[in-house]
Amino acid sequence: MSSTSLIAGSDLNDANPQTLIAMGILKGNGLAIDEDTLEPLTEGRHGLLYRCQRRVNDNIGGINGWIALKAVNVFINKKRLPHDALRESFILSRTHHPNIISLLNAYESDRIYILALPLQPLPLSMILSYPDFVPSFSPFTHIARSIIYQLLLAVEYLHSSEVGVAHRDVNPSNVALDGNGCVKLLDFGVAYEDGLGMENEHPNGGMFFELATGAYRAPELIFGSRCYDARSTDLWSLGVTISTFFTHLSSYTCPASPRTDSTSSISSSISSSSQGGLTRLDAPITLPSLPDIHNRRDSSHNAQPQSRWSRKTLFDASYGEIGLASSIISVRGPITDETWPEYATLPDYNKISFNKPIPNHLSNYLPYLPEVPDPVPNTFMHTPNYKPIATVYDLIERLLQYSSARRLSATDAINHPWISNFPILVPAQGTHEDYSRSTHSYAHSFEGKTLPMWLSHWLKAGERRMLGTY
Repeated sequence: MSSTSLIAGSDLNDANPQTLIAMGILKGNGLAIDEDTLEPLTEGRHGLLYRCQRRVNDNIGGINGWIALKAVNVFINKKRLPHDALRESFILSRTHHPNIISLLNAYESDRIYILALPLQPLPLSMILSYPDFVPSFSPFTHIARSIIYQLLLAVEYLHSSEVGVAHRDVNPSNVALDGNGCVKLLDFGVAYEDGLGMENEHPNGGMFFELATGAYRAPELIFGSRCYDARSTDLWSLGVTISTFFTHLSSYTCPASPRTDSTSSISSSISSSSQGGLTRLDAPITLPSLPDIHNRRDSSHNAQPQSRWSRKTLFDASYGEIGLASSIISVRGPITDETWPEYATLPDYNKISFNKPIPNHLSNYLPYLPEVPDPVPNTFMHTPNYKPIATVYDLIERLLQYSSARRLSATDAINHPWISNFPILVPAQGTHEDYSRSTHSYAHSFEGKTLPMWLSHWLKAGERRMLGTY
């Protein structure tokens, strides 16, 4: 769909038009779009994302004066389950949390669902692809802990009994930061909502397992479960997302091999083992030259001309579902009745056999961990029987449990000592005052700089990328 067709004859600038299907923070008032600024930003699997400027600036968040329009064809929306832009609109219209993306309004115009959202400047995937974001950068751990804490707050809110939502696609590409350093969880297109009969969402009965992104997929989805704890899949994805802060950062000068963003199961992998020129917001960062902005960079990470940088994932999804399952087992250890009691109930559990490797400790895969217990506790039985240790290593271990029932809840993760024992660098403008914990300590600055000040270079670069003003 073209930019012209998106707004031709539409009434997005009118108050409470007939096309309005969900009121967001604008409460049905017109979007005040400057039509001359509307242009496509990126193309996803289920629709197009546009950017445009508003004629008013009422501090709605994101890049001041700019919003994103997520446009999904109604026919495609019905054919590409479990993605559902209509359900996404309704979920966002009733969720109100500083770490959840705000809906401005949602419309159905000319057989297109249109979700209006604040345009966020800095995807987490972009931060993770910068060669400066390494432990030699002094606030690295403070920034990482702040982002992780805020992301946990978002998931805790969603998982609460009052909200009853599971995101089902937590990964760095669906997390962004605004200009205040406030984390926003994005893209609720495959979210699961209690009380809507979604336990039978699939046409053949049961739940969809063909969702979540690549290396961030929970193992029960890989093995084809149609009856799983949707919240617990978020917890596994959180563990992998947190681990990505501490994985290896590498550069290369040629395009990487195409990665399989598979959302199938073992069965479909056995049977069948481009973005159209638009901006890929989750693409690795290409840096013709990068000034030494912090004067603290490890010399081994100096950017070379035309280098492309990317952060490795803990698990490898390059070779489809079988490869991903094998990668998880090689890192987390063999699947047994003790490590995963529910495994034999999964549809695809006996479709293929895997070797039983001797696993390595996570510290071997996460070179940027700020601290590792010594000696490292033996947690390969997937039943940690010791008290939590104030390390992010321990937090990741407790989230990456094969058994969904053993994964640390978002609330328990927030109260984990790696979070609660250290001051948390909070966003500017006191956005988290209503969500603070009396058991936690908070800081508004580190070494005299606030969180947005430490992020300023990346925020500016992200804003230029979003607005096409490199």
